[in-house]
Amino acid sequence: MTKSTTSTKFGTRACWRAHGERLRIARMVLAISEQEAAATCGVTLPTYQKWEQGARQRSAQGILAFCKKYGVYIDWLMLGRTISA
Repeated sequence: MTKSTTSTKFGTRACWRAHGERLRIARMVLAISEQEAAATCGVTLPTYQKWEQGARQRSAQGILAFCKKYGVYIDWLMLGRTISA
């Protein structure tokens, strides 16, 4: 098994990278700093940066706080699903 598909308790590292990329996109579209996003998620800046890099599992509480504060759909952030009207 390669590193990019290593299984973890909650998914694969490839999934972590995809989540991190969408988190980065959301942050950039919202024009907020990594520091502000980290504070919203209740984590340190280095931890948040690892989330965006896909190097660390995200906390459900932190992601929910981010989505609530900034109006980001959790389905998109976590699963890449778009919302249809």
